[in-house]
Amino acid sequence: MTAAIYLKVSVSDFLTLFSARAGGEWFWKVRPATVLFCGAMVALTSSTLISMFWPRSNPDAILTEGLCTSEPYILVFYVWLWSLFWWFVEDAAKVLCRYYVHKNNIFNINDTGVMIMTPGAIEAKKVIEHSKPHHHGHHHH
Repeated sequence: MTAAIYLKVSVSDFLTLFSARAGGEWFWKVRPATVLFCGAMVALTSSTLISMFWPRSNPDAILTEGLCTSEPYILVFYVWLWSLFWWFVEDAAKVLCRYYVHKNNIFNINDTGVMIMTPGAIEAKKVIEHSKPHHHGHHHH
């Protein structure tokens, strides 16, 4: 399970980057820069191979082994299919939200090209930020 979750996070987070960088457009309408595309290929190939062949070990006292060291071997394909499916859903939600925001000029986005937060939205943001737990850890310089 640890290897499957590692792979899912690695894959879905990189796919989200391709969705986010396309703005309000579908991800396939905006060609990524060559360096980003090559970086993604290296990262996704590495993540996939690491998740497949990780040796049986106990990092953080959690038994971990690669997806290809025991049954079902098909799990790596399932994780990829799951991630790809939800990437399309995520991208569709992004495009539909962007369309809705522009169609209804929410936060006056059509007037300025950016969302102008209303006083109520700014106040709500402050309330949310103040309700978050504060971490008082030691900072190493």
